[in-house]
Amino acid sequence: MPILAYAKEDAVLASKLEREAESKGKAINRTEAMIAAIAINNGAKLYTFNSKHFLETTKAGLVLFE
Repeated sequence: MPILAYAKEDAVLASKLEREAESKGKAINRTEAMIAAIAINNGAKLYTFNSKHFLETTKAGLVLFE
């Protein structure tokens, strides 16, 4: 399983995810935004036991592993 690095592009997307969620009145944890951005930018599916924490980011292209 490859380890995905956190790059500048991920930071930009993470901040965009946070801003969009906050503008809708739905806060998103910074760490979760970072994780979602890494997965989106790498075309990876995210496996998590806390899928409700990532629902807002699925609208931005995050794919949850089901």
